[in-house]
Amino acid sequence: MIDMESDAYQIALRCNDLFDLKRCKLSEEYNYASLPLCVIDCIFSIRSKYSSTRNTVIRYCDYYKLKRLKDDDDISKCKQHTISELKNNIECMGSENFANVVLKNRQRTSTTNGILKSEAVFQWAKILEKHNIQYIQDVENKLDEKIEQMLLQVSGQKSGISLSYLHMLCGDENTCKPDRHILRFLSESLQRTVDTQEA
Repeated sequence: MIDMESDAYQIALRCNDLFDLKRCKLSEEYNYASLPLCVIDCIFSIRSKYSSTRNTVIRYCDYYKLKRLKDDDDISKCKQHTISELKNNIECMGSENFANVVLKNRQRTSTTNGILKSEAVFQWAKILEKHNIQYIQDVENKLDEKIEQMLLQVSGQKSGISLSYLHMLCGDENTCKPDRHILRFLSESLQRTVDTQEA
């Protein structure tokens, strides 16, 4: 029996009213060929226009001649660029030069006391490498709450939005990126305030 008063039902009704659901499809970032691209995307997408984030990922791939998107559903580990390779690429240049030369993006995690997002990517890569999380598959299999807490302590990541988005980009269909757009949509749909945790 469907509970027509439930939040889920109300949100489903609004989606049905607003969108052509038969034609909806995931955008290309949900088809990244490796975990480092997911990490760059989820860090750079916070408080930023998505076109800027997409261009940042493209520049990284172009610079290192990497495949950006999977050709099919095959994400064999042997085909993936690794977290260690990402970490080494940043380490060789330093976060500042990496931001200037490779990414051509000097965005910071916050306008007040924020670090370069390239440095946040580097810190995430170090944490993930330390816990042997190298590939897209490792996020589901190895990324536990203890490691997540370490990632959340990197400057600008406390809200958990980047972390939720990382899970989404790696194939988790049971979470969402609770950014301001999603929070506004849910709040308008339910006619009450929805916070990050509830989203």
